[in-house]
Amino acid sequence: ATTVTASGTVQAEQLTSTDDATIADDLSVGGIVTVAGNVIGDVIGNVNGDVTGDVTGDVTGNLTGNVTGDVTGNVSGNAATATKIASITNTNIVQLTQTQTLTNKTLTSPTITGTGAIAGVFTGDLTGELTGNADTSTKIASITNSNIVQLTTSQTLTNKTLTSPTITGTGAIAGVFTGNLTGDVLGDLTGDVTGNVTGNLDGNVAGITMFSEFQSIYIGNNPSSTTVVSGTAVAKNNVALGKNAISVVTTGDKNTAIGHNALKVVTTGYNNNAFGYSAGSQIAAGRWNVFMGNGSGSSIVGGTSNTMIGNSSNASGASAAGAVNRTAIGAGAKASVNNTVVFGNANVTQVWMAMDKDADVYAGGLIIKNLSTAPASKTASGTKGDIRFTADYIYICTVGGAAGAANWNRVAVDDTAW
Repeated sequence: ATTVTASGTVQAEQLTSTDDATIADDLSVGGIVTVAGNVIGDVIGNVNGDVTGDVTGDVTGNLTGNVTGDVTGNVSGNAATATKIASITNTNIVQLTQTQTLTNKTLTSPTITGTGAIAGVFTGDLTGELTGNADTSTKIASITNSNIVQLTTSQTLTNKTLTSPTITGTGAIAGVFTGNLTGDVLGDLTGDVTGNVTGNLDGNVAGITMFSEFQSIYIGNNPSSTTVVSGTAVAKNNVALGKNAISVVTTGDKNTAIGHNALKVVTTGYNNNAFGYSAGSQIAAGRWNVFMGNGSGSSIVGGTSNTMIGNSSNASGASAAGAVNRTAIGAGAKASVNNTVVFGNANVTQVWMAMDKDADVYAGGLIIKNLSTAPASKTASGTKGDIRFTADYIYICTVGGAAGAANWNRVAVDDTAW
């Protein structure tokens, strides 16, 4: 075998060499060139057979056969078959500038960065932010506080059922809440509350002030500024319903007031009961009083054990403010003396004991305020049992009836000196 050297264009039907073939210019081969050594230079035409060694330069045309070794440069065309890479690392991946789609590929422990869409089933943890919508999702069987992503913006839960939740923070809860609320509720409560309320209520219910403390409830005002002294509860077991009812109480206990201004100024008084507009409105330190009716007992300030029943029923006289054990029953009835009972106002003309006037009256004495007019005759008209007093006689009607049918008996009054 010899070395074939060509400095120009070499044309041959068949060129055979077992050594090197050095071609300085072009080698145009119309037939077969067999070279056992190296081919240096450009080869124009088809190469049929195995090429063992490195090929440096561009290859234009189809390559049929196996390539063993590295390919440096661009490859254009299709590979009929290719063997899968057993394993690939990040450095093996060609970084493409265009968007690529991976279909039906399994990625083991991948780190995915950038934007785009992931379609299919993803198994594993997602670390980082996720933007987009999930077509379907499986409900979480159970969730704890540590599972919840803490969001900085306000979130709205609509038509969700929370079982035994602990809700903290601020915001609004709309809808029906079933369960216990433990803690303070600051804000407006719109809707019905079914169940017990443990703690203080301070606020407005449809425009009405409501306050509760120390076994007391006040609807219509809030006396909390006066009911606590040096941090100690001093007014207990009071019930107030009405604007300004029991509004300035300090140490008074067990008072009940229903009505606008009822027991309005009571402070240290206790065990008072007032029902009606301004009932007991001047009581401050009184106790054990009962007032029923508009303005009833409104002149009593520090009195005790008084009972006033009826519109404007009241105590009267110079000592009315400190009245003791007075009872006035009836509209406008006024009790002016301690330890007395008054039935009716000055317009009352008869007092009936029982609706049939047949009840017995027990008393330790009987005082007739004014002398009576004597019957005109023994048979003057009268009512059986009628008694009349004059300076000379005491008359008793024993048979009632019209004039001529009635009968009166009399007994003389002895006015001789005793």
